[in-house]
Amino acid sequence: MKKFLLLTTTASILASSAFAKTEGNYFGIDVLRTSAQEKSSSSEAADHSTFLSNYYSHDKKDSAVGFGLNYKHAFNFNNFFIAPGIFFERLGLDSKVGYSTTATDAYSQSINLKNRYGIRADLGYDLTDKFSAYVPVGYNVVSYQISTYDQGGLSYITSKKIGSEGSYFYGLGLSYAITDNFGINAEYNRLSQMKLKSASGVTIDNSGTIIANTTVQIFKIGTSYKF
Repeated sequence: MKKFLLLTTTASILASSAFAKTEGNYFGIDVLRTSAQEKSSSSEAADHSTFLSNYYSHDKKDSAVGFGLNYKHAFNFNNFFIAPGIFFERLGLDSKVGYSTTATDAYSQSINLKNRYGIRADLGYDLTDKFSAYVPVGYNVVSYQISTYDQGGLSYITSKKIGSEGSYFYGLGLSYAITDNFGINAEYNRLSQMKLKSASGVTIDNSGTIIANTTVQIFKIGTSYKF
């Protein structure tokens, strides 16, 4: 009887230890909220006066809800783990600004952050048999579209540019194992500043280019399946 109890206790401890480890393959789905601050201005050629700066210089904050998919494989070393992976996220954030003095002197622009994808690695530690903390770091590419409309009197210029910009990111995350195979997580990402550019010749005065220095932060909650 004592031997049976000892074996049962030992097996329980070993099972608990194995359950505690973050390791193996994970597929995840996230719901995310993207916040972006965009400080836009015209190129030096166009922005040669304070008057024109009112038209082309803007500071705007916006946010949107999106979703993401991710895959990673975790390697565990005595409860410390590293989990390299890949991800794709639909941001869907559209920020619009404008300025006008009369009905025939106006400027407007729209910056749409479409998708985000890249590679990452989670560097973490299993705090208990259910909780883990980690630091995500990686490199991502953000696809975007900048549309502009500039009117001066009877003349006007419209433009649309689709492009992509790469940047590094870092963050902080927490995960909780509900069962051996299912877990939930909460995570924060901050991207290094990106310089988004419109097409050239989009302003009536001196045919300038719009440059939007963009800072992005992402908060997300998700679920993962271990297989």
